[in-house]
Amino acid sequence: MTRTVLITGATRGVGRGIADAFARRGDRLVLVARSTDDNPNKVGLPGTLESVATELRGLGSADVQTITADLVQTAEAERVVHQMRDSWGTPEVLVNNAAATFIGQFLEIPVSRWKTALGLNLLAPVTLIHGFLPDMLERDSGRIINITSAAARTRDLPSKDVPQLSYASSKAALDAFSYGLMHDLEATGVAVDLVAPVVLTESVEYHLTGPRFEDLKRRMVPMGPFGEAVARIADQPSSFRGHYLENHDLEALGFLES
Repeated sequence: MTRTVLITGATRGVGRGIADAFARRGDRLVLVARSTDDNPNKVGLPGTLESVATELRGLGSADVQTITADLVQTAEAERVVHQMRDSWGTPEVLVNNAAATFIGQFLEIPVSRWKTALGLNLLAPVTLIHGFLPDMLERDSGRIINITSAAARTRDLPSKDVPQLSYASSKAALDAFSYGLMHDLEATGVAVDLVAPVVLTESVEYHLTGPRFEDLKRRMVPMGPFGEAVARIADQPSSFRGHYLENHDLEALGFLES
């Protein structure tokens, strides 16, 4: 059965890998991001909504649609909900992947960037889920996958090598929200999972330069296999739910090829 899958931050990195995997399954995709041909990524990272949509159509997707939105703004996230429901209905699968990180010591990062991190990494997923959940509950089915980070769970991160306190804090808040949501929905057909990737993406290559990061990069998996692992989560029955999944968990499940 063809599913409708909404993926945020889908123009590159983890989101792009996830979109590729769902496209190969023939699912209908709705991609949400800021980067367009007219407004590409400001630091020159590849991928726009138009270029990615064209490539995904060639992989076998039943349909690929795009919504340009700056999800840092709550009103923009609300617009995505309304546009999605009006045009394609509530998705069977919602992947909250879009995220922002700012690298620097605490006093080097202005409060405005904290607001950006919290807006995109926490409040955007909250807004999208709040908008789509009533329909999911009415039909008693749905899959919500929130992409988090190990940076939220360990005292060793953010480290002095990659200080990203606003990112780690916002992801910790996303974790707390997701665990509460799992509890709220445990008697329903709507499944919620947290996935914490360690994936080699274009952004990692851009930000983590120099020999001291080479060992870290070698321990990362390519975004393609990781995207396939996330799609395999969505392939499971609703009884598969309530997990926090890191790379090694996905490998143990047979979802991620090591």
